[in-house]
Amino acid sequence: MTDLDWDAQRDPLVLLDHLFPLRGLDSAEQQPRESRLFLIGCARLAWDRLPCVAQRLVELAEDRVDGHGPGYDLRYPARELAEELANCRGEPEDLDELERKLRALDSRFERRISQHPKFEAEEWGSLAHLVYFPFAGTTPNYRRIAKEHLSLELLRDVFPNPFRPVNFLPEWLDRNVTGIARGMYASRDFSPMPLLADALQDAGCSNEHVVNHCRSPGPHIRGCWVIEGLLRKMQRAGSVSDG
Repeated sequence: MTDLDWDAQRDPLVLLDHLFPLRGLDSAEQQPRESRLFLIGCARLAWDRLPCVAQRLVELAEDRVDGHGPGYDLRYPARELAEELANCRGEPEDLDELERKLRALDSRFERRISQHPKFEAEEWGSLAHLVYFPFAGTTPNYRRIAKEHLSLELLRDVFPNPFRPVNFLPEWLDRNVTGIARGMYASRDFSPMPLLADALQDAGCSNEHVVNHCRSPGPHIRGCWVIEGLLRKMQRAGSVSDG
């Protein structure tokens, strides 16, 4: 694959295969944060088709990725329930049992829909793995998820073009840039992305890939590669100053 191939490709599975080549069981790699956030973003796009127990597991998966939040302490039992979800048939009695187990663990869990959706086997298998895979320790087999449940737009938001590496410079981290980036991540409101582009340019950023991505229509989600790059640089700068 080349730089031009990456931009022209319309099949998300081809891009995922390039990012995460299929490996044997004895050489599996730890799933990166970007993969988990991409899968969570895709699950949120399918939100209305998820039963309420699956919706809550998606929220708990996001707390797990963040390393904090009200559901972080439930990360291990939530993973077990997500695995049960992936292995069940999606029948009402299966979902009722999973709801009962989650309710016993999670005081914040509330049923949000009156009835369980009905699923064909193929759709259920795809959605159930979309919910389970963010908990998986190793990079998952994305082909267990139907192509229509893998958003090309979200993939491009989370994974930058690997042929155009970007070095996020510490001098970009002025008060405006850091405030906008942190605010968007915390609120999940990414409408200020164009303002972030302006703030970055004011701070001296001339990287067209960074600026153009901020000004693109998106969608942008938690995991957006520009915001993630800035947050990582902020963390490193904080560690150096603390030391």
